Amino acid sequence: MSSINVQISAVETWPIYVKLLTGMFVCITVFITGFYYDIRPQWQELDKLQEKERQLKLTFENRQKKIVNFVTYKNQYFEVERQLANMLKKLPNKSEVADLLIEVSQVGLHSGLKFKLFKPMPGQEKDFYKELPIQIKMVGDYKQFAVFISGLAGLSRIVTIHDINIESSSASLLTMSAMLKTYSEPQAKKGLQDKRKQ
Repeated sequence: MSSINVQISAVETWPIYVKLLTGMFVCITVFITGFYYDIRPQWQELDKLQEKERQLKLTFENRQKKIVNFVTYKNQYFEVERQLANMLKKLPNKSEVADLLIEVSQVGLHSGLKFKLFKPMPGQEKDFYKELPIQIKMVGDYKQFAVFISGLAGLSRIVTIHDINIESSSASLLTMSAMLKTYSEPQAKKGLQDKRKQ
């Protein structure tokens, strides 16, 4: 007990710089101990929380982009549905196909062309429609062919022209062979509806 008192009393006699160094050593020791046992775990927890915040921000941004894209895709889907519905309205039903074939032949005759061949081919079922090819061969000049093609574009129903081949027939006339394609509603409407739902 007396030795402790002697040491404590001896501190009073230490030079001022020794007291300052000792005080600084004690403060640094307390700071390091406090940092290691108190502040360091809090910093580690802070780092974890900041990383979690960063991950949550990335997740939020990704989901936000998906939501924005979803709205865009949804609008595009409805626009495609609308366009498809409008196109399907232009397809003749089975009873209107014969009238359409007459219209096509009349367009050719009004253009001044002479038909050498007008041969409807067997139809081919597609996803949303039935394709009806017509093999044609006509005699005329370039102007008459242009009027004919323009007349096809003006029909209320869809008619396209493919595989055009023009050859010289005589000094002033040409022979054009081509494949016209018109389109009708598919025979099984239920199949069409099922495909549109998929």
